Amino acid sequence: MSDPFPSHNCPSCGGAIDLHAPDIRIAMCPHCGSGLFLEDDTVKNLGVKSTIVETPSLIKLFQPFHYQNTSYLPVGQVRFDYGRGFWDEWWVLDQKTGQGQWLSVDEGDYALEQAIDIDCLAAASQGAEALRQQLKHGTTFNLKAPKQSAETVRVTERGEGKCIGFAGEIPELLQLNESFDYAHLSGAQQRLYTVEISGTEIQLFQGYWIDPFLIKV
Repeated sequence: MSDPFPSHNCPSCGGAIDLHAPDIRIAMCPHCGSGLFLEDDTVKNLGVKSTIVETPSLIKLFQPFHYQNTSYLPVGQVRFDYGRGFWDEWWVLDQKTGQGQWLSVDEGDYALEQAIDIDCLAAASQGAEALRQQLKHGTTFNLKAPKQSAETVRVTERGEGKCIGFAGEIPELLQLNESFDYAHLSGAQQRLYTVEISGTEIQLFQGYWIDPFLIKV
């Protein structure tokens, strides 16, 4: 993490954009607020400016925090509306390894998650629409995550999320007001899995709940 990544220039204002990771797809220009799409060595203007209304939070962009024995740097923030309120997803980098994870914050609930292969969830082989129909509260599925024994997981939450804002640096292409279906699955030993379905695309994330009182800023 000590060597800086190559910088880019905003096509709107010409300001320098210094990235914190090599796999960033979207960055907000810190000078003019333009949303930018990064692909290889090219930078394109997304034609949007996204602002997130700041709310009281332990986590803040580009301000490191520590959890247990790891120091994380939040470099991106995405806010999703789910009807009853909103939650934030923070793209955080392990400052020792540079590996990124998603930190989900929904009021007092915090969870760290990372993407895993959808083949780990047997039901995903039937396709996105069939999986949508099966993801009902209380339904159980078989799941075999990497380096773990097979386990039965249970749907504990089902809903629809809509992207309503983003800031900083994001490792995937997002669109404002884009909606997706999601489900939270509870596994053994307090493990958490999240299924996200957008159109025909399925994503699966594995993580665990963390205690916000152990976060040190």
